[in-house]
Formats: sequence, C-alpha cells, structure tokens
Amino acid sequence: MTLSTALSNATSGLVSSGLRAEVTSTNIANASTPGYVRRTVISQEGVLGGRGSGVRSNIIDRAQDMSLTRSRRDADAVAGRTNQTANAYSTLNRNLGAPGADYGLFSDLESLESAFKDLAATPESPALQSAVVAAASQMSDQFNTLAEDAQKLREDTDKGIAQSVDTVNNALYALQDVNKDMASLGPNSPEAAPLEDERQRLIDKIASIIPVRDVPRDHNQVDIVTENGTSLLAGNVFELSFTPTSALPNTVRYPEISGVPSGLFVGNQDITPGNGEPQSISNGKLAGQFAVRDTVIPEYLDELDSLAGEIISRFSDDSLDTSKAAGAPGLFTDNGNALDSLNPRGVADRIQINAAVDPNQGGTISRIRDGMGATTAGDSGDSTLING
Repeated sequence: MTLSTALSNATSGLVSSGLRAEVTSTNIANASTPGYVRRTVISQEGVLGGRGSGVRSNIIDRAQDMSLTRSRRDADAVAGRTNQTANAYSTLNRNLGAPGADYGLFSDLESLESAFKDLAATPESPALQSAVVAAASQMSDQFNTLAEDAQKLREDTDKGIAQSVDTVNNALYALQDVNKDMASLGPNSPEAAPLEDERQRLIDKIASIIPVRDVPRDHNQVDIVTENGTSLLAGNVFELSFTPTSALPNTVRYPEISGVPSGLFVGNQDITPGNGEPQSISNGKLAGQFAVRDTVIPEYLDELDSLAGEIISRFSDDSLDTSKAAGAPGLFTDNGNALDSLNPRGVADRIQINAAVDPNQGGTISRIRDGMGATTAGDSGDSTLING
C-alpha cells in the first residue's frame, strides 16, 4: 500500500467519523423538534483490487416506521374531530349554565318562578309586579343572547372551515415543491433527509385536518389521497374548495338550500363530511368543524327554540288568562305575536315579553295580576292568574 493510499484511507475514516459526530449532534439538538426523525450514518467499506480503499459514508438512514406513522396520523385525525365537537359542546354548555348555577337560562327560570311566588303572596305590590316583569324580560333576553351566541359560534366555525381548507391547500403546494426537490436525489442521500423531514411534517399537518394516505411513487415522489381515495396530490395539486358564507341565518341547515352553507369539494367530487356519499370524509379537524356547523349547533338551536316555544305556548293558554282574546299571546310573544307554529326555527331569537305588561313599551305592570287583555285594574288581592 502506498503512502498516498494509506493517507486517503485514513482521511475517509476521519470524514466518516466527522459525519457521524455531526449527525449525532443534529439528533440531540432536534430531539424535541416536531417532525424530526433520528438519523443514522450508514458506512460502506471500499474495496479496490482486493484491498481496502477507505470508507464511504454517503447514506443517511431515517429511523421512521411508516406503519406507526400512519397509525399516529389516523389517531390525530380522530382527535382533530373530537376536539372540535368537544370544544363546541363546552362553549354551548358554559353559555347555557347548569341547574343550580348563579347565571344562565336555568338561573333565570328559577328567578322568574321565585318572583311569581313572592307576588302570589302579595299580588297588590307594584314592586313585586315589577320584579316579575323584570325577571320575565331577563329570561326572554337570555333566550335571545343564547341564540345569538350559538349563531355567532356557527358563523365562526364556517370561517374556520375556510381557514382549514386554505391550510391544506397551501401544504399540498409545499409538498409539490418538496417532491420536485426530491426527484433528483436518492432516497437515502444526505441531502434528502431534511427534505423528507419537511415532507413528513407537511403530511402530518394535512392529516390532522383531513385524513390522508401517502402513496410512494417512482423517483422518490409521493402522492396524497384522502382516506376514501380522492386524489389531492398526484404530480399536480387537486385543491379543496369551499365557499364561506358571509351571513348564516340560524334557520338555514345544510344541505336544505343548494350551496348555502357550502359543502367541501375536490373538483366536482363532493367529500363533505356527513353527506352520505362514499367519498365523504369522516375524521380530522374539518370533519369536526362540519359536525359543529351542521349538527351540534343546529341541534342545540332546535332544542332552545323548542323550549322558548313551549314557554310562549304555556303562558298563552286561553284557559289561563281569560282577559285576552282567544289565540292572543300571553306574557311571552313570538316577536310581538302569538307563537308561529309553522315557523318553529328561530323562536329563541324572537321570544319577547308582551308589550302590554312592559312599562318600557307603554304597558301596565298590573296586567301581570289582572291579565294581558285587562283594560281596568282588577281586584288587588286576586292571585288566581299569578298562581296559574
């Protein structure tokens, strides 16, 4: 072995050791970096003419188990949907208030009942009559506020869907760029490792929003398809499309009116969660957002409307208040009128106290004792209507 050969072999060994040290320090420095995968230098002994000719260390192996990675992404997608619905339920329940709480709808119902009981014992008291009217007004306002808050949450969720769609589309274009950069590199080349980390981070980002599969292709490329096989990246990007709704009335449900609110599409393919189509997505942040917009909040509003309608109806019972005309509203109204049974949606937003008993609307508080249709003061000690 010549001196130059010996020096060359020694140099290649030093280079290999230096590369291992560099990769080890990189692994330590990035131990907590999201998406980073531990790397290992793979060395190969060079042989020339039956003799050793140094060491080659030009392969970087990424210690990633793709089967486990895909399982984790599936779990992230399930968590993405669950987190969206759980947060929505938490917000709605917090706004509603629980029985026994000192705020919210249940508290206002209890306050109204208590005010009626106090007035029943002293029906002639203007102060107690005013207290009932104030409690009734507070309760109707609470219905209005709860409906408005839920509707605001629904509109915000619709905007959030648009933001999630933009995030996925941007990540798909970034993946397309990484594919192009990877095309000329070997899968285990040193230059490929950081690009592969970036690719996996982008796929992780997409998978938490919409469940996807990465499909390896020739020349170190990957395609991206949804869980049900709709292509999102196959050389070219196939964008998600969604049109946010500037105003989303609480009476509108998906998909009763074509295009309002918008579904989720890839080209002409409808992948909207919950639409019953084979290509619809079932998990991920987007599926959770659609569930909140189209199921969780509408069901909550329907229940709220049902309760508001029941209260208007019970207090408008003709046998309860004989002073008013048959069919006329009682203490509570549907936007100033009798309950509109043909338009049950939005009642919680429309419930109001009857102007006839509200001094702020020119009414007379003594009608809480004498009846909504009373034209003259009745027996000051009569608590029949109040008890009713």
